[in-house]
Amino acid sequence: MDYTSLDAGRLNACCKILPPFYKELKTDKDVDLTDAQVLSDDRPSFEKLNNKWNEEWRQTAIDGLLAEAVKYRIPFFR
Repeated sequence: MDYTSLDAGRLNACCKILPPFYKELKTDKDVDLTDAQVLSDDRPSFEKLNNKWNEEWRQTAIDGLLAEAVKYRIPFFR
């Protein structure tokens, strides 16, 4: 990809203070992909292990938001 055409006006403040790293990403050399591996996850064990905690975190976040809504009398649906 050619990153030299990035419009600095469209970058957020965080990206604007960083050095222009994208100039180092462009190269005219061919990349050797003979030993490249494609990573796939047809059995997402990690997601299954973390599902319970993800659900608990989501419920806590929703409960916190709803508590704030009640506090300020903001109507909501659940």
